[in-house]
Amino acid sequence: MSEREILKPTILLKDDGTLTEEGFARKPYFIYEREKIKASKIRIKEWDYYAILDKSKNYVVCMTFSDLGFAGLFALALIDYKTKKAIQSDTIKLLTLHKTGLSPSSNIDNTISFSSPKFSFKFSKNGSQRHIEVNAPNFTPNPIFIDAIFSQPDDKETINIATSWEENRKAFYLNEKAIAMTPLSGFVQIGNRKDDICIDKSTLILDWGRGRWTRENTWYWAAASGFYNDIPIGFNLGYGFSDRSKVSENAFFFNNRLHKLNKVEFKFNSYMDNWEIKDNEGRLNLTFKPVVPRISNTNLAIIVSKQNQIFGYFDGKVKLDNGEEIKITNLMGFAEEVYNKW
Repeated sequence: MSEREILKPTILLKDDGTLTEEGFARKPYFIYEREKIKASKIRIKEWDYYAILDKSKNYVVCMTFSDLGFAGLFALALIDYKTKKAIQSDTIKLLTLHKTGLSPSSNIDNTISFSSPKFSFKFSKNGSQRHIEVNAPNFTPNPIFIDAIFSQPDDKETINIATSWEENRKAFYLNEKAIAMTPLSGFVQIGNRKDDICIDKSTLILDWGRGRWTRENTWYWAAASGFYNDIPIGFNLGYGFSDRSKVSENAFFFNNRLHKLNKVEFKFNSYMDNWEIKDNEGRLNLTFKPVVPRISNTNLAIIVSKQNQIFGYFDGKVKLDNGEEIKITNLMGFAEEVYNKW
């Protein structure tokens, strides 16, 4: 499959609500205009999802800021590899109707914030910096406080895709994954332990999504980031929803450069058994070793969600575009199978 690469800024939607072009880009070239979407506000889905990974400290902290139109969903989760537990706090704000401040582009300076009795978030982009602030004094069993700045320089490549659904071409998925952003300064405090983030230890993953989805979908997604001989590396792998016949979101990142992969497949017998992940061109061969399950089931009639996100480590190998083979050893990340009716 020859995937179409978008090489310049491109208006995402035509006047009839269908995609101008389907493809992938190494920069956030797709220009998203919410007013062109041919659907009510409750059919539009928007989110920013951040994950701070620190293999040296044995934890991942995940932060979700989403606006589904009929409600905003906000979540803070700590995945502790030592205790093998995932602890989450979440809250819902009804009828947000896309007034939460989520930006139309991941490439523009912007600040979004949310506050509740459970926790507060503040996420800012200012030039090449992303500032993450979390205040969760009531998080159980230990309060969480984060004030950390990560680097996303202009020359860092990300994976951006625009795809639609075969059954409804006015339904679309616009997404950017920024993998293995490295820290500049700050700290993560969990309980009484305050860890200064280290430039060669911590990484940040951003999942930036906008779109008009169909009602029911199941997807598979895996992402990981860390270091290879002090070089930041990571990958994004996913499939299962929208029409991927023209393009995939599969990519490996080495020293801020994207190496495009084709189709992938996840194979596993149960969530906590080893997963095998391979591509169709013989470039990717990974074994995912589960450590911590993060599983939740929601059934609220209008929202049905079965989320099986498993955190662990990846081993294996990947070939770069130039044919060089990179060995992956205990790369921290996650793999998931999710069903949503929303």
